[in-house]
Amino acid sequence: MANPALMPTSPLRANFHYVVLMDLSKASYTALKQAVNMAKRTSALIEILYVERPLKVVGNENQLSALRELESESQNSKRKLQNLIELVREEEQIQTIFTYRVGHPLTQIKAYLSETRPHLVFYGKKKSNIGRWWPGISQYLLQAYQGAVFISRENGSKHLDRSSSIGSIGSTTRSWSSEVVKTLSKNHRGNHVVFKLSALKKNPVNENHNRFTEDPKALNEATTFEFEGKHHLTQGISRYAAKCNIGLFCWKRPLGELRQDDKNIRIEKLIEKLDMPLLITGQS
Repeated sequence: MANPALMPTSPLRANFHYVVLMDLSKASYTALKQAVNMAKRTSALIEILYVERPLKVVGNENQLSALRELESESQNSKRKLQNLIELVREEEQIQTIFTYRVGHPLTQIKAYLSETRPHLVFYGKKKSNIGRWWPGISQYLLQAYQGAVFISRENGSKHLDRSSSIGSIGSTTRSWSSEVVKTLSKNHRGNHVVFKLSALKKNPVNENHNRFTEDPKALNEATTFEFEGKHHLTQGISRYAAKCNIGLFCWKRPLGELRQDDKNIRIEKLIEKLDMPLLITGQS
């Protein structure tokens, strides 16, 4: 009987299909934890994508020995992945599968995301590029990939819960077109925090203070901070995000030219400044 973890599984059994890029590092385990939290809030299937690099076969004179070693490593990796998805299934009650591929990680990831078109890709950002996977994956996800991406930090402990806020730039996430973000915003009972640019106000202004309220009318509002245009918006976000207990920051991937509220933002700098995960919507 075929291993159910390796069988093609349709994400139609859940509302959304999430892919976690896994290399068994601490950063990728953090990404998986964030995916589990998001899957609970949005009813999603989690698929773990693992890519094995066949480098030893290329550089070893004894090809047969190298192939045996690669097969041994392959079986070991698959056992770890199988144990991992069984743990998530049993403890978290989340639909979870894994896909195993061999090849250049970035090439395989590009091909797989193009084939499956998941609703959200989870990636754990390491402190450096040193790791099992070659550098370039984060650059691809941020600059070339057009789908939605969830970036978590290697040592990040923050996550979205009932007591934390959802942060965004320009407008509350309730008005965004992303189905994942709309579902998340609809189910979230905490506060929404919006950061804007304003040519009229020199200092950040807290316009609304409907924080952590169960009042349905108040939930349509958001705590808003406005900054004068000449101020670097990234600095303001990093300063007030922690004070507002933001558990997830959402950024709408621009189409064409950057919008006014995004023109002073470089997404790489925002990732470095924030100590909470970042959800970047896809282009649509």
